[in-house]
This record gives sequence, C-alpha cells and structure tokens, in this order.
Amino acid sequence: MPYLLVYIFIILLLLIAPVIVFMYFSDKHARQQRQLMLITRQNNELKNIRTKQRLLNQSINVTYVYPGFTQGIVSEYCNLYLGPIENSPIVSKLDIGLKIEVLDSAQVGDSIWYEISQPAETRVNNKGWVKGSSLTKAN
Repeated sequence: MPYLLVYIFIILLLLIAPVIVFMYFSDKHARQQRQLMLITRQNNELKNIRTKQRLLNQSINVTYVYPGFTQGIVSEYCNLYLGPIENSPIVSKLDIGLKIEVLDSAQVGDSIWYEISQPAETRVNNKGWVKGSSLTKAN
C-alpha cells in the first residue's frame, strides 16, 4: 500500500513537472518578446530623430547646369527621387531600357542629377530626379 502511494506521487510529479516548466518558459519567452518589441520601437524612433537632425544640419548646394541632351535611356535599375538627393522620397522605380525625357540637370556635390519625365498613362509620379550614372544619352 505505501508503495502504491509512492508510485502515484511519482506519476503525478512526472505529469505536473513538465507543465510547470512549460508555463515558466512560456512566460519568460513572452516577456522577452515584449522587451524586444519595445527596444525595436525605441531604436527606430531614435534612428528617425537622428535622421531628421542630420537633414536639418546638412547644407546642400545645387547648381543647375545645361543637360546636354533631351532624350535618355535608363542604364541600370534605379529610383526616381522627388529631389536631387539620395535621402529624398522615392517617387517610383525605373527599369533598365526605359526611354525618358531629360528636363534639367543639376550638380549636387560630386554628382550630376537629371530631372526627367518618364512615359506614363497618367501624370502621377512620372517626373523626378535620377542620378547621372543611371542614364545614357539616347541616339
């Protein structure tokens, strides 16, 4: 009879112990996941603040120059930017071989940028700026 109670106690212990361990680690995992989400959000907020500060402190000299050609071809996959700087918002993405119209050009630092118009059915997001290295003169 005493052995029966010991066996029942051991069986209950073997059944209950894994449940307790599972609950403990499940709770610990959930807490760490919440901490990670909080830290990620805080990190992104700090990055945004730093980016805004960098943009405010940055002076940009834009010198407009005659483009030299009016028709071009996109020579590499690239972004069409709202302004002639890389941290400007992206208007759209351009594919290789796309024929474009060159409207203007500008020297920004050591880079040449071209203001272009791409063929589109609508006049929505079809004008913007592309780095000079992404274009070639059309024949």
